[in-house]
Amino acid sequence: MYDDKKGLLYFNENGKQKGWGDGGLFAKLQGGPELGADDFTIV
Repeated sequence: MYDDKKGLLYFNENGKQKGWGDGGLFAKLQGGPELGADDFTIV
């Protein structure tokens, strides 16, 4: 999940279940850049 107004990128480990599981705030991006699926590579 990404809050583009604040530039906060979250990892939601447990999907649709309540809470973040073992996830949470993953990164704070300065300036709140616009992000899309092409900006990520999952390995």
